[in-house]
Amino acid sequence: MAFSGACALLNLVVFYFCMPQWKGIEEFDDRPGVWGFWIMVTAMVFMGLIFGVAGVLQTYLERILDIGYSTAHMGMMFWFKVVLFFGVIFLYGVLLTVYHLFTLKKASE
Repeated sequence: MAFSGACALLNLVVFYFCMPQWKGIEEFDDRPGVWGFWIMVTAMVFMGLIFGVAGVLQTYLERILDIGYSTAHMGMMFWFKVVLFFGVIFLYGVLLTVYHLFTLKKASE
């Protein structure tokens, strides 16, 4: 989550500032970019929360119940599948944002 916030979103800000200037666009429809941003942020928050739940579960299974790593890992597969689901949603947000950046055009008047 720190990489996404500190590096990736900072790059998005720079691209959304520079791309319209490079293309000579003063106003453009920003709705697809806003949707892409919020899809990425929401998916990233859910992935962070789910990794937290999986970490607590792993600690409980391995430290409290004294279950081996491989057996505990099998008990956490559901949470890994949920993270994969939100990872695909995050990828959709990324693709939507990148597509919007490369297809920027002037807003309809």
